[in-house]
Amino acid sequence: MIMFEVEEYELYNIFYIGGVKMTTFFSVIALASSLGLIISVALQESSESSGVLGGGGSEASWGQSRGSSKEEILKKVTVVSAVVFIVSHLILTILG
Repeated sequence: MIMFEVEEYELYNIFYIGGVKMTTFFSVIALASSLGLIISVALQESSESSGVLGGGGSEASWGQSRGSSKEEILKKVTVVSAVVFIVSHLILTILG
């Protein structure tokens, strides 16, 4: 049987990107995505009243005739933040 020997430091270097440990990199990505998710959900308007932080008059400043309204942009930011949040935490679990 042929054994493949790998130095321990070579395996350890797999978990580095440009001198930054991958767990640190994905932890920062997870933190940023969680903050983006919290802010985007807080700014969205509910069906009953105005949003938590958004205030009332979004129609006056954004207008309904635009192709991308404030609500649509917030929905997209929420979805992207949620996907990045889940993927980064899955990667952190695998690396952990």
